[in-house]
Amino acid sequence: MKITRTQLKRIIRETIEEVDPRVDIMQSSAIVPMDEMINILLTHPDLNISFAKPGNEFSSEKEGGIWMIGEDPGETLSNGERIYDYYSEDYDTYDIGVHVDFMEFLDQRGWYAEWSDAGTIFLFPDQH
Repeated sequence: MKITRTQLKRIIRETIEEVDPRVDIMQSSAIVPMDEMINILLTHPDLNISFAKPGNEFSSEKEGGIWMIGEDPGETLSNGERIYDYYSEDYDTYDIGVHVDFMEFLDQRGWYAEWSDAGTIFLFPDQH
């Protein structure tokens, strides 16, 4: 069984918190608020993203998240590599179908990506 970097980080974080709940291993100093995160996604010079909306516009169950299109080949990093590739088997470049550089970008801002289906992805604040 193969696990992704994101899954491993979550397992380690949860295990450490079970041993000593006072330990906070969150890498980012704070979670970027949703409205600000949407603005960053749409305007950051290293990202070519044209669609990012509050999750509740997709479903009330996605309140607090960010709704994104995971199948648009135009959604790229500045180097032209696709941000999302649900079907990728390149595990060095994609972690659960999300480019590892974008995963790091999210992690630094206190967010993580989660697929809803092959064409829909949501970003959520990492509340661990």
